[in-house]
Amino acid sequence: MNCALQIGSTPTYVSNTIDGGWWAAGAITTDAAGDIFYTDWSSNSIIETSADLTKQTQLPTGLGSLSTGVAVDSHNNLYFAQGSSIYELAYSGGKYSTTPVTISTGYASVVGLTFDGAGNLYVSDAGMQYANDGAILVIPNETNGSTTALNPSDQYILAGGPTNSWSAPLNLSLSGAVAVDGQGNVYYGNGDSAINKFTVGKVNFGSST
Repeated sequence: MNCALQIGSTPTYVSNTIDGGWWAAGAITTDAAGDIFYTDWSSNSIIETSADLTKQTQLPTGLGSLSTGVAVDSHNNLYFAQGSSIYELAYSGGKYSTTPVTISTGYASVVGLTFDGAGNLYVSDAGMQYANDGAILVIPNETNGSTTALNPSDQYILAGGPTNSWSAPLNLSLSGAVAVDGQGNVYYGNGDSAINKFTVGKVNFGSST
């Protein structure tokens, strides 16, 4: 694998450019405006940093535990994972709710969250509770009448899961972070020390980069 810094680019150290003093940053994502959200394990909260790096806001999860995944949907609602559950902090009136709402639970250990362009939420679970296997699951964004929302009842396994299941195309020894590109290709970390690509609908069951 060949990796090189683009010529002329200069990394910017975000955390210490403004007040905050947070440390142990974990999962990270951005919203459409370019604001940065990351989980801070030292304060058990999520930190929002403005796109221009001039303002930092602490968003307490209120759950007293570290968050291991974070994602923002197209309506700026914030989703984060703690242990076996995924929670939402709704965005309304220019601010986030201080009361997290559980949207899905029953995972072994969620380690990554991300949205695709259609609003579907991808979940990286480090080990399914009934088989000790990693899995990538999808919570679909569905329309019912005039309402469009995530429907955890219809979530499905995209990759991995129990070893005796033929409903999934491959088994993951340990799934890590997950990302989706503009074409719907899914990228995830696995226990084989590689980043794997899953091309949905094109019978590409795990090419490594």
